Amino acid sequence: MPLWRVPGIDAEPEIILDAWQICKSNEDTYHFTGYHMGGGRCSSKIVSFNLKELTGKTRSGRIYKLVEGRRGWNGDAAATASNWARFNDMTFETVAPEDVMLPSRI
Repeated sequence: MPLWRVPGIDAEPEIILDAWQICKSNEDTYHFTGYHMGGGRCSSKIVSFNLKELTGKTRSGRIYKLVEGRRGWNGDAAATASNWARFNDMTFETVAPEDVMLPSRI
């Protein structure tokens, strides 16, 4: 369940994330966090990730494109990820993209 309503996948099938990070939860799931269109964003569970292309697909079916060279911290994104994790009774730790162990098929 989202913290607030986001456009449905039909209206927003792709998200471009700036100031992005990948977080691993205590449930061994990975999530994108970052800055998108004026605010923080935290994805549902990542189901596939292509490190070379910096793209990933989440459980919702949405495609996330990570801006190359813009990996980093953003206050809005950090707050959103923290709230999302707390709401879903999880903890997050940031991981390096090369440490994500998921299929690379998008």
